[in-house]
Amino acid sequence: MTSLSVIEGDHHMETQVPYLEDPAQKPADIFTGRKGPKKRSRGKLQRHNIGASFEHTAFDILKPLPRTADVNRYILVVIHYFTSWPEAYPIPDPQ
Repeated sequence: MTSLSVIEGDHHMETQVPYLEDPAQKPADIFTGRKGPKKRSRGKLQRHNIGASFEHTAFDILKPLPRTADVNRYILVVIHYFTSWPEAYPIPDPQ
């Protein structure tokens, strides 16, 4: 092991640096455990312009579920983008 002199602020300390003698190990490998995960950049937020009510709505049907007593098996989900109001409607099994 090789010692390395480090001056940090008003303090002088002697540090053991093992990676200087081992060429296979990179200097960054020793210190990466302290840094934590990398910050990931996210995409910029974009405006979603909605001009009038009911101009943008989303519809989706949930996969087949167990039958209810009323023989309903599917659920129709409708979301109104202007108010972000969700609605769910039961749909009977066609059989």
